[in-house]
Parts: sequence; C-alpha cells; structure tokens
Amino acid sequence: MTPRFLALLNLGLPGAGLVVRGHLGTGILLLVPTILVMAVMGLAAGLLAAPLASTVLGVLAGLWVVLALIAGALWWRQDRRERLDPVAVRALHREAVAAWLADRLPEALTAARSLVVAAPEEPGAWELLSRIAGDAGEPALARRATRRAIAIEAR
Repeated sequence: MTPRFLALLNLGLPGAGLVVRGHLGTGILLLVPTILVMAVMGLAAGLLAAPLASTVLGVLAGLWVVLALIAGALWWRQDRRERLDPVAVRALHREAVAAWLADRLPEALTAARSLVVAAPEEPGAWELLSRIAGDAGEPALARRATRRAIAIEAR
C-alpha cells in the first residue's frame, strides 16, 4: 500500500493507517475510540428519535473529526521523524566528533544535540550525545540519551 493511501485511510478511519504502517501503540489508541464512536453512531441512528439522534450524531461527528485530526498529526509526526537528510546528519556527526576529540566540549554538545534533532530515530546519534554529555559534566542528559538509544535499538 502506498503511503498516500495509508494517510487517507488514517484520516478516514482514525488510527487504521498507523496500525497498518506499524505504529501499533498510537494506532490502536486511536482505533479503539473510533470503533466505539462508529458503534454509538449506528445505535443512535437506529434507536433514537430524529431530533435527539441528529444531536447525538452531530456530537459524535465532531468527536470523529477530532480523532481524525489527532491521527493526521501523529501521522505527520511519524513521517517527519522517519525522513533523514543523510548529508546533514553526516556533517553534524563529523562536527560533533571533531569538537569532542579536540576537547571543545560545549561545541561538541551543541553539535550532538543538533544531530539527535536531525536523526531522532538513530541510536548512534543518541549514544554519541550520551558520551559527549558525560564528558561535559551533564550526567542527567547522558543517562537520558543512553535510555533513548537503548529504547530505539530494542524496537
């Protein structure tokens, strides 16, 4: 399935595109309320009187739109995180390592932070940040970066 089709599926049935794409946690968290809204919409349309049914359906349609917007925002966020600019990543990595080896720790820390922004799903970027932060005297940042690298590698 093409990414464009999955994005449309994700908006039409909030969470479904995320599940198909492999983001099970966020997809299921959206898909379950979506299915519940669909079930209540069906019950409201069949069992309630016309004026009350239209009010209930209007509220549920608003909830559906909110779920679709959340699904779209999560899709965009996941898509943005998966795109890397390899030239920029290599340049930032080179800059961070060169500054670290030259013992220019503030400069190395800044470059390493920029590297994890440019490549947030690369465990090597987080490991480098952890090492530089440890040498720069920021143990809390080093521990956080180490945990992030381990979490990414576990996926």
